[in-house]
Amino acid sequence: MNKKNILVLLIITFTIVIILLNYSQIIIINRFEFQPEEINIEKGTKIYWINIDSEEHNVTSNTMHDVAAKDQIIQIDISDDIGTLGIFSYKFTETGEFYYYCTIHPHMKGKIHIIN
Repeated sequence: MNKKNILVLLIITFTIVIILLNYSQIIIINRFEFQPEEINIEKGTKIYWINIDSEEHNVTSNTMHDVAAKDQIIQIDISDDIGTLGIFSYKFTETGEFYYYCTIHPHMKGKIHIIN
């Protein structure tokens, strides 16, 4: 392993440790998927999306889901493109459902359940 790869791994590891110490959640973007694809969080939790894929991605509200309680769907366009090894965070301050996808790769979808 060369010095550059070791440095990248150290930066990612350090970032993940800091995030975990702040009681936040991490979603990894890898192999053209959000991992995990669906999570449950409490209101006030900060989510970090970390892109370890070889392509840029983004996180955008998806209003295309057929959901009975439309008033509980959170609509937020929250990220610019996240480059390789890029990190994006967002703190969810209201309860509801947040459906999202990558506009660059629309098959990539995720869901966050925000509860009290």
